[in-house]
Amino acid sequence: MEKTLFCQQWRFGKAGETKRCLDLPHDAMQEQGRRADAPSGRSEAFFLGGSYEYEKTLFAPAEWKDKLVWLEFEGVYPKARVLLNGKEIGGCNYGYSRSRVALEGLRYGEVNTITVLVDDEGHPNSRWYGGAGIYRPVYLIISPGYHIQLDGIRVTTLSYAPAEIQVEVMHNVPDGTATIEIFFEGKAVASGSGENCRIRIPDARLWDAEHPNLYTCWVTVGEDQAETRFGI
Repeated sequence: MEKTLFCQQWRFGKAGETKRCLDLPHDAMQEQGRRADAPSGRSEAFFLGGSYEYEKTLFAPAEWKDKLVWLEFEGVYPKARVLLNGKEIGGCNYGYSRSRVALEGLRYGEVNTITVLVDDEGHPNSRWYGGAGIYRPVYLIISPGYHIQLDGIRVTTLSYAPAEIQVEVMHNVPDGTATIEIFFEGKAVASGSGENCRIRIPDARLWDAEHPNLYTCWVTVGEDQAETRFGI
């Protein structure tokens, strides 16, 4: 699985207006001005609302035909609709949560247009200042047709003296067996296999607020690989 930032060279504008180039994250509300009688009120700093459009092109090479391609939005506030080449393919109605949209209908070997429509007209819509637009990063995710599920690795601490963890892996690879490696500061410290296995970590470094030690769990199933970080 490949996950890359998809934040550069977007085009932005209010609905019906000329767009300009910018990089994400972006708070569109900051550009709308304020007025004492704005419906947003004091909780949203009297900013005016609006409807916004974000647009970006994506070339889809022919080798993507047998892969799954997603966009992951860490946050779009408050309501978002996502279009691919003019056709709506998904969206997110809650601005504080992460959402994913599968880019179904990509034209392979061609340049595709992704449009994100954000509706911030309905004020008041929050008890505090929430901003507007694509205010957190966006990622492009490419995975094989058979793959480890997105967010499909779960690590649970079973004990810390000695340190033992349980790793659960969710995937759709036929007859695939998960191979698991645990790294600390770039060095392999433990390993295991299976979709639900226990792994003991020698001389484990515990996590706490003063010592935020983090391990990396690297999983391979078939041709796909994914990782997650965790503390004990």
